[in-house]
Amino acid sequence: MANRGAKTKLELAEIAARRIRVEEMFVRGEPQWKIAQKESVSNPTITRDIAFVLKEWQAKRVEYCEQAVQIELGKIARLELEYWNAWVRSCEVAEKTSTKLVRDGDGDRTEAGTVKEWQGGDPRFLEGVRWCIDRRLQLFGKDAPTKQELGLPGSFDAESRRTRLTGLFTSIRKRIGTNGVGILVAPGGNGDSSLVRGNGEHGAMEDGTTPRSDRPGDNGHDRGPDGTATDN
Repeated sequence: MANRGAKTKLELAEIAARRIRVEEMFVRGEPQWKIAQKESVSNPTITRDIAFVLKEWQAKRVEYCEQAVQIELGKIARLELEYWNAWVRSCEVAEKTSTKLVRDGDGDRTEAGTVKEWQGGDPRFLEGVRWCIDRRLQLFGKDAPTKQELGLPGSFDAESRRTRLTGLFTSIRKRIGTNGVGILVAPGGNGDSSLVRGNGEHGAMEDGTTPRSDRPGDNGHDRGPDGTATDN
């Protein structure tokens, strides 16, 4: 019994041809409703056609990437072989021809000789082999993640951060005019916290002293003309 939902070869050929036209119009940026109008089909049909086109694009992209990786792996293998061959040649014994002038009773004459010298291998070729191995691991995604430096100027250890924060808070205090007000600074390298006082000096949090403001009404006290604190 024939399947009523099965499409004939002619219908499948028409769908394939329509999807080619839909792809061309989709690439040109024509709206979906306009594509449906030109093809005399419903919007859902065009939606399915576009989904089919996008899926094909993705499959082709994956296939292309895999082929490109294989090509690059072949190039790396060829380059690695050349590095190995160059390394072997650099380890061979080299023969050098030398000449020297000999003077005797018959007059001056030149004698030629051969000197054999072991080269010991050029480490630059091994560096090339290592580069090929690292590059191959990168293409396979098997290499360890590399640490990326932010490239920010200056050092950012604990003492450097403390100095930067102190300068920042001092600048803020000068701008808002809070002379004498203590500002908490982040812990230093030894883990202690400190206060930046109005004169720019540091005071330990454990010394029990609280910086006072020069403005009336702060810390529950007013100050008289002579600068002494008076109770409210």
